[in-house]
Amino acid sequence: MTRRRGAGELALRHLQQADALLARTLRGLLHASSELPQACHPLRELLDLSELQALRTLEAVDAAQAELRELRDSADWKGRDDAGLQRLEQHLQSIRSAQQSQDLAGQRLKRTLAILQAVEPRIVEALAQWDQACLAAPRRGVASPHQGPAQPLPPGTEH
Repeated sequence: MTRRRGAGELALRHLQQADALLARTLRGLLHASSELPQACHPLRELLDLSELQALRTLEAVDAAQAELRELRDSADWKGRDDAGLQRLEQHLQSIRSAQQSQDLAGQRLKRTLAILQAVEPRIVEALAQWDQACLAAPRRGVASPHQGPAQPLPPGTEH
């Protein structure tokens, strides 16, 4: 009988610890949910700035490559060593490749922001409902974000 009682007390203690952890986690989510909109705005601004800079860089690369073609085709350049222009063209291609990778990263960031913006109202609503439910029916044996971990029900009062 003592062995069974010890196991029951251990199980109860584990449940109380899980309850306390859940209450802390939900309190943290309540706090974090209010910060989601503020977190998305800087990410959106960073993404917009990154896209603008990428477009400017690609336009500069296109212009430089056009200048290279003109220089190669000009009468003054005919017969000259082309190695320097080839190296310059390779550098421009490296810049273009880097910007294309940046564009892929931007696309992934856009998808992530869209997911955050779609999930945010659901999280806020769910946490508000949870908070209201805890405030509306605080009683022993129920965790509340304002009360901390639930207290065990007295023996014989369980439903």
